[in-house]
Parts: sequence; structure tokens; C-alpha cells
Amino acid sequence: MWTKRAILLAALVLAGCHEAQPRADSFPEPRRPVAPIVLGAAVFLGGIVLLVSGALPAEHDRLRVLRHVVPLPFVEASHLLASVVGVVLLVVARGVEPR
Repeated sequence: MWTKRAILLAALVLAGCHEAQPRADSFPEPRRPVAPIVLGAAVFLGGIVLLVSGALPAEHDRLRVLRHVVPLPFVEASHLLASVVGVVLLVVARGVEPR
């Protein structure tokens, strides 16, 4: 008597043979390159990280150390600049992906 595994194996072999046969009525789909998709996703993710890090409050320990090295307006301006760059990266990611 056939076991369930043997029936499953026979079904997989038959399905594989059926799918491997070339079909005259179907054209092969053009393949999209993977690199633009990955690059677009990486640029988008970088923009999201910059926006989230700019929206979250800075850690107090780091601010204490930075106050002795850099004036506070420069630190605040860097957060603003990071948010602006994050938005620009979101826009650029939309343009990078379709290519």
C-alpha cells in the first residue's frame, strides 16, 4: 500500500515535470535586476533611521559630554539637518528603485 510520503513524492515529481515543460503560448517574463530594489530599500531604510533618530530625544549623558566639546546650537542643528537628509533620502529612494 502507498504511504503518504510516497504519494507526496510522486505528486511533487509529477508537478515538477509539468512545470519544467516549455510552453509555446507563454513568453518568458523579463527579469528585473535585484540591485536597484535592494539599493532603493537601503536608501529608504537609511532615511527612516535618520528621521526616527532625529525625532527621539537625545540621551542626557551624551549631551553632557557634547556640551563641553560643541556648543548646544550645533548639536540641535545637526538633529535638524539629519531630519532634512532623512526626508531627502526618502525621496531619492523612490527614484532609485524603478531603475
